[in-house]
Amino acid sequence: MKKRNKINVYREDPSKDNANAFFAKTIALYNTGDYEAALRGFEKLSEFIDTDLKIVVVPHIEKCKRVLEKKLSNSDKRHMKNQAILKYFGWVDKLKYFTGIASFIFFALLTGDQEEGITFSDNFSEHPSFLVWAIVLAVLTFLLHKFMKKFTVSEGLIRCKYCGKYTRYINPNEPTYGFMDDNNCGKCGRMYHVPDFHWDGWEGLDYMENRPSVPDEKFYSEYNKLKKNFAKEYALFKSVKEKEEKSEQNKHSPEE
Repeated sequence: MKKRNKINVYREDPSKDNANAFFAKTIALYNTGDYEAALRGFEKLSEFIDTDLKIVVVPHIEKCKRVLEKKLSNSDKRHMKNQAILKYFGWVDKLKYFTGIASFIFFALLTGDQEEGITFSDNFSEHPSFLVWAIVLAVLTFLLHKFMKKFTVSEGLIRCKYCGKYTRYINPNEPTYGFMDDNNCGKCGRMYHVPDFHWDGWEGLDYMENRPSVPDEKFYSEYNKLKKNFAKEYALFKSVKEKEEKSEQNKHSPEE
């Protein structure tokens, strides 16, 4: 069973003992759209890790800052609040499945059996409390569903990494097969709107630019601006990547 990562990026700092766990937790926060917590984690990591690794998180830090600068609408604030509530009390919504099943069982126990000559009235007279429990649990199931619906409406939503609005989560690795509206933000319409540590890093952005993967001029202008503002970091990234590629080629090259 996979051990749960309990790192708290607000209260804890990266160290030699927890560096990997801290990094993994920050990546998870980023991928789930918790930009504020992810930014805190990335900034702490950038102060702790060495230069080669520090350049890796530059695009993610800038992405987080940009999203957090976006003003939230009342609808977005409600979704944010709902998701915070579901994070700790989402189990309440799951109770309705148990109460619903229990209600069904009590009703089933009261059902008559024609072959045995047992009627509903016979079962009810013997176990009158079963009907009470069946009705109480059925009402409780309905009330739980009704009450939690105003919170669960925010399930499956994530903040777009471009416009900062809450929109439907779509796997960033989901192929579009050439259909340009299959993986887009429901608010701003930009493609591949869900945050992803790989695709939003230097390597992923470079791949998307060179392919090119999106018919969106904003993407290319934003990426060129990022490379210009962080020219030193981008140059280091390219230098390290070229060394890695050269090393990999040497491994596979035939011996002389």
